[in-house]
Amino acid sequence: MRDVADYRVSISRNSCSITALVGGLPTPDAVFRQSGDTARAVAQGTTDAHQAFLLGQITFEGDIGVLIERRDAFTWLATVLEPLLAQTSFD
Repeated sequence: MRDVADYRVSISRNSCSITALVGGLPTPDAVFRQSGDTARAVAQGTTDAHQAFLLGQITFEGDIGVLIERRDAFTWLATVLEPLLAQTSFD
């Protein structure tokens, strides 16, 4: 069994959304990849996402310009995911 969960985070100039990723979607502008262990460590605060990226535990593919242009949306993303993180069990 693969330890993988894929989600599409869409950030446009006027809206943001999160959906489970399914086949047949267009190529995304940017993709971050990480193992389940890294995702859990970042979510639990035992690993810093910036450090994990610098160590190659989180990789990036795509257009960095899109991320820079829409960087303010990451505040929205953190706010939206906060209740989910509070309910998540890592057992």
